This record gives sequence, structure tokens and C-alpha cells, in this order.
Amino acid sequence: MNLYKFETIKKLEIDCTSYCNAFCGACDRNIDGGENHPNLKLNHISIDDWRSFVTVDNLQNIQEIIFNGNFGDFSMHPHFIDMMEILAEVKTDVYLNLNTNGGARNTKFWNDLAVVLQKFDKHDIKWGIDGLEETHDLYRRGINWDKRIANLCAFNDAGGNSIWKCIVFDYNKADIDTISEFAKSSGCLAFQTNRNRSDVDMKAYKDFPAQKLSGPDTTTFTTQYARRDTFRSHVATPSTLAVNAAGSFSCPYAEEGMLQIDPWGNIWPCCYISGRQLDNRTNFNYKKYKNNHIRNANLKVITQQFVDDLYPAWQRESIDICNKCGGKEKPAPIYNTVIK
Repeated sequence: MNLYKFETIKKLEIDCTSYCNAFCGACDRNIDGGENHPNLKLNHISIDDWRSFVTVDNLQNIQEIIFNGNFGDFSMHPHFIDMMEILAEVKTDVYLNLNTNGGARNTKFWNDLAVVLQKFDKHDIKWGIDGLEETHDLYRRGINWDKRIANLCAFNDAGGNSIWKCIVFDYNKADIDTISEFAKSSGCLAFQTNRNRSDVDMKAYKDFPAQKLSGPDTTTFTTQYARRDTFRSHVATPSTLAVNAAGSFSCPYAEEGMLQIDPWGNIWPCCYISGRQLDNRTNFNYKKYKNNHIRNANLKVITQQFVDDLYPAWQRESIDICNKCGGKEKPAPIYNTVIK
């Protein structure tokens, strides 16, 4: 077994802030597209903690850093560009994979971000825009169309690489071709679709009405709506799968070679476990791990602690979220021999 061993960790998924400007229906940070979760503590990862974590030793095997998360949008971090400058001082041979709704900040921020991201081997930002002017905010509530498109174009005009990412719902499925064309005209390098795992029930909140958003089932999506339209050439995405990360268990996050960092600086085995911390919906106790905060983190030590703890837990099936893993169509872990 070498899942979660330091040498196999190739990706970091970082949720650098718990602030967000939107009220999306399936987000862990709010209640059905409404008010913030009562246990959500608003926080930005501090610059000092970030600087402590971004070291040659910690990042020596990292090939991809994903800025995405359960609780916030990276653009809400007041010092995000400074974070990128600090990272560039230590490591530029990395793929930066960012995700945003695009509705925060101003065009200067997005222009400046495009400039600093060009210091790295590869970058792209996935802009979650699920429709055109009349429908873009049905799911991602609270975002101004003109502002988000101005931000998108400013980023692209400054040399940034954008991918327009659209969740397919019943309300926009007839507009996919038109949305793709608009993405191209806005300077995006590509357009792609995806789908939610289930329908989204959204409560009435502020000026937003209660509504249920449905979309095509998996088969229909795959056969009719799954697509990626590429408009211009782009540096190929490096292979970042964890080399030789395998064993008798099946863990989709470990097989991808990923760790997750939450907005409070804690390091987790995966975003599925981290995402349930507000409701205490998992019996995984991250607090017992020593030095698993980025301000004093040694990834070699932390990954070994995960190895020491997760393997026996998988054998006992004692971590409930692992037994009902969101990364698999069927429950995980799946292993070859059951240890009584």
C-alpha cells in the first residue's frame, strides 16, 4: 500500500478562503442557496501561514495546485495575488488550476492576476457561468452579469487562460451552442459542460425565489450534452496522477495523489471529509494529527500520519464518509480481502 505516501502526492487542492459572493444551491457553505451555515467561520488563509507552507521541501513533488473548495471563492481572498507572487518565488514548474464564479473584485484585479499567473508553467481558470444574461444567476445567485463578463474579458485580454464551465440544467440545455459561441467571442480558450449529481432544491432567500433546478440524467448528459469545445491552442495539461499510488483499497482522492487544505489552514486527506466538518457529518477526527496546519506543516510527517491511520480505518470500515465515498458511483473503500 502506498496511497497517501509523500512520494505519491502530486496535487494540492486549496480552499484559501471561506468568503464567497454567491449563494449557490448545492454549496456546503450555505443552507439550500440561502443564509450561511451557522457553523461557518469566515476566514482567509493568512499570508504568514502561506509563506510558512510554501517551501521547496513541501512542494518538491507537487505538479498541480487546484484553487477550489467547499466554502469559498479564491478571488475573495484580499491578498491572493500576493500569494501567487510568494509561490512564484519558490516554485514555477507547476500547473495552477483555478475555479471561480467570476463575479467578485474588479477588472484591475483580474488583469493583474493574468499577469502573475504567466510566471508559471501552465495555468487556467474555470469560470462557472451556467447560462447567458437571463439565466446565468439562477443557480449561482447574487452575481451581476455585466461585472462577471467584464472580469472575464479583462483576464483574457491580459493573456490569461480561461475555460468557460457550464453546468447543464433543463433551463439552459437548449442554449449550449449559443453559450459556447459567446465563450469563444469573450476570448476563452475552451468551453466545457458538466452536471450536478442530483436536482437542486433552493429556498426563497432575499430577492431569490424558491425553486428546484433539474438537469439531464447521467446517460442523457453523456450522450447529448457532455462536450469540450477548444477554440485556441493551449499548453497541454501535465499528467498529475499519483505514480504507483495503488493498493488493495480504492480511494479516488489518493489515487489522484491529492491532499486538501481548508480555509482555516487545516490539511485533510480529501475534500469530501473536509466538506462535512460544519455538520460534524463524519467521524474522522483531524484534530488528533500533530502539526497538520500549514503554518508548521511538514507534508512528509502529515502524509505518514494519514497512512498510519487511514489504512486500519479502511480495514475496520470505521470512517463513515469513506464507506459512502462521494468520489465513486458505489460505496468505497473497495478492497480485496476483508479483515475481520
